[in-house]
Amino acid sequence: MFPKDIAFLIIQFKYYIMTRLGEFFMKKSINRSIVSRKTGLSRSRLTELSNNPSSKLRVKELYLISLALDLEPTVLLSFICEGITLPNSELETEDIDTGDKSLKSLSKKDEAVLIEELKAQEESQTSDSEKKVLVKG
Repeated sequence: MFPKDIAFLIIQFKYYIMTRLGEFFMKKSINRSIVSRKTGLSRSRLTELSNNPSSKLRVKELYLISLALDLEPTVLLSFICEGITLPNSELETEDIDTGDKSLKSLSKKDEAVLIEELKAQEESQTSDSEKKVLVKG
């Protein structure tokens, strides 16, 4: 291989190592120099955030970039964080509006077992309350 070929391969390889922010800039054809001017973030910082997977994007930087691109910060955040999930997918979650608690990502077998256990609890609670009514009556 000639040095020219090696340089070409290095440049191509560099584009494969890209953060989600870098992908966003590339897909939307966003000029980092313009973003730099509007946000006050240096071009080198934007390049680092775009190309270095170990770099950490700060919330303030995300917000400034969103403002410069005239986007809601949630749009950019959703793109950058796409695919990130909780390590334990069976965590108990609570619906904020109703207060209902449920388990997410159960298999059909686990779901059936859980339903049977809940039915058994309901029956035992019903029979306990019936006993109390009989004792009072």
